[in-house]
Amino acid sequence: MSVNDAMTAAIEDRRAKAWALRVAGSTLREIAAKLGISLGLAHRDCEAVLDRTRAEANESAERHTAIVLDRIDRCIAVLMPMLDDPDPEVAMHAMDRIDKFDRQRATLLGLNAPMRQEISGPGGAPIEIDDRAALIARIAGLTAGEPPEGA
Repeated sequence: MSVNDAMTAAIEDRRAKAWALRVAGSTLREIAAKLGISLGLAHRDCEAVLDRTRAEANESAERHTAIVLDRIDRCIAVLMPMLDDPDPEVAMHAMDRIDKFDRQRATLLGLNAPMRQEISGPGGAPIEIDDRAALIARIAGLTAGEPPEGA
């Protein structure tokens, strides 16, 4: 083992110990004291492990996303010829499935922008709060997807 390899192994061992202490609830000061290192080095060691963990999680999520997108593409490829089926029910079923797969793809890729909803009184006027219970019920209905009054 070369000097570089030995130093790298020692650093990784120290980082593993620092991270184990951090996960167990130790503060950075306690980690530094227990490992005989500076507070700054304890912080850098824990950050290095956290950064590596984040990178691994991101890579795993990207692999999973690629697999799911490939599955969606394969499903759509099977459904596309069904759109030309002479039976309208078969074609409609295929359209419905393709739409659902497209929605799943958009969600997976983060293409769906959040919808902004503004709650106002009749005719766009400010809400008059005279019956708090009625207002809470109205807001609950809107968040549950019920159409607003008068719509």
